[in-house]
Formats: sequence, C-alpha cells, structure tokens
Amino acid sequence: MSEKIDAVKLIETFETFFKDYRDNNDQKYKNMINNMIIENKISLEVSFNDLLNYNYKIAQQLLTSPQEVINAANKGLSNYIKKIDTDFWSLAKPFFVRFVDLMRVESLDTLSSRFLGKLIQVRATVTKVKQVAPVLYEGRFKCMKCGTILSEHATNYKLTWPTMCNNPECQSKGPFHFLEDQSLYLDSQVIQLGESSINGKRQLEGRLIGDIVNSVSKGDLVVVVGILKVRVIYKQENYHNEGECSEFRFWININSIKRVKTAADKKIHLQKLILKLLERYPQGFPLDFLYYIGRSESILNKEIYQFVNELKFEGKLKIKKGYIVELSI
Repeated sequence: MSEKIDAVKLIETFETFFKDYRDNNDQKYKNMINNMIIENKISLEVSFNDLLNYNYKIAQQLLTSPQEVINAANKGLSNYIKKIDTDFWSLAKPFFVRFVDLMRVESLDTLSSRFLGKLIQVRATVTKVKQVAPVLYEGRFKCMKCGTILSEHATNYKLTWPTMCNNPECQSKGPFHFLEDQSLYLDSQVIQLGESSINGKRQLEGRLIGDIVNSVSKGDLVVVVGILKVRVIYKQENYHNEGECSEFRFWININSIKRVKTAADKKIHLQKLILKLLERYPQGFPLDFLYYIGRSESILNKEIYQFVNELKFEGKLKIKKGYIVELSI
C-alpha cells in the first residue's frame, strides 16, 4: 500500500486544484468559487472524477481515509477564499467541499463492516427527517485566572476544552469557563434512509451538517456520499459499563446529498406506470406488479401502498380481487 500524503501537502494540493483545474480549458473550480462568493454560499461541489484525473493518489486516499482528506479539502478551500476575498472569508466561514459522483453506488442491503471508515455512495429514499439541532463548531472559553478569551475548534463537533491559556503572561492550565453565547455553532439534522428489496427493508441513519440541512424531505429519492460509521447501542440509556453493550449500528456521516426524485415525482411516475400497464393489460394486472417494478426503481413498498390507498379514497383507482382494473385521471 502506498504511503499516505500528509495533511499539509493535501491542503496545498487542494488549493492548487481549486485554482488551476481546467475542464475543456475552463477554470472550472476557480469560476465556481467566484460564483459561490457572489451567491453567498459556503459549499463547493467537487466531482470525484475531476479529482481522480488531477491526482489519482489523493482520490484513492479520499476513499480509504476520507475524514482527513475532506478536512484538508475544506481547509484548502478556506485558504483559497481567504486569498481572493478576505471580507467574504471572515463573514461566511466555515466552508465545505462536497464530493459527488463516486464511481460506485452501493445498496443499503449490501453495506457491511468492510465499508466502515470508508467514503461510500448510496441511493435510497428518505423515510424520516428530524428537527434541526445545533452542533458546536468553535468553542469560546474564559480563563478564570487572567480573563483572556480563548477559542478552541470542536473535535467532531464536540466540546473540546483548552489545555492552556494562550496569554504568555498567564499560561494557566485552568480553570476555564465555557461561554455558550459567544461560541460558534452549525446546524445539524438527522435523517433516516430506507430501501426496499426482495430480501426486505433496511434503514440507515445519517447526519447532515451545515448548508445541506433541510435540503431533502420525507419520500425523496436521494444519492448520498458520506463516511460509514458505527455507534454503540447500550441496554440502558447512558449505561456504559463493560459487557453491557447491546449491539452496534451503522450510520453515515453525510458529506453530500442530491435529490434525484421528490415524493411528488414518484407519485407522477407511479400514475404513469399504472396507465402504461393498463394499456398493456386492458383486463387488469396484479397489484403485486406495481410493488415489483417499484422496488427496482427504489420506490418503497410503503410509498406505493399509501399512493394506491389515496387513489382509491379519491375514487380514481378500481381494484378487483387484487387486480388493478381502472385508473381515472
């Protein structure tokens, strides 16, 4: 296995990539970043294929050690923006690089421990969207000995305490007081992804951070890129004694999310599908046909069931002995 590229080199390479990468002689990311600034956005979508063409080694490291590469890409983007527009950088940071268009799309049903810690891409349906909640980005602390205000970047969005006062005349190791109102926070949101298959249904929880919060709704078909992680589920809440672990569950730390179809799109598609099947089978076709075709197109059985019941309630769909025989628009 080739040696990893260190963080400093990664950051420098991403800065150069954003400035110099060309697509058909177009300075693609330089122009996209200029548009980011004009539109007051904080995220930049980067195609995995572009990175692969520019630096194969970094692209491979992104797949196998994604967190360190994503951190470096974010830092490289921040550094580049700071050089070209200091005012925007000071007002809009932090910045996020959102990687899209990975080579493979995994199924939820095939996810296993071999993907842990890796960057993956999955196609699934949003089955639940929870409320937005804050996570800590940068904590502010007051040294209780000299009054100096300190900043400490949160590790994995968790409170990280300073180890020493940065006032050269103090250099105290504490105590420090956490200043909640002066600290910096980001929006966070947990969503649940689901997939129907012949073998059953599987759910995967995911977390959105920053400007991709509230970007999807329940029922949307999405393509998600993120890092597969595991969390411990204990027998009793907050009970962490050795041997009391009940199970482990996968979850995905989402780097990018793209909506492929909305819930409304799916309903229109199902309606067209029913009409097409009735043209082919004028005497009617089994309702199970709809479930079978829907699974192949990432539409959940539950969504089909709800849509069919809506049409029946509105008097638009007739079903006899398990066969769909008529649809009125």
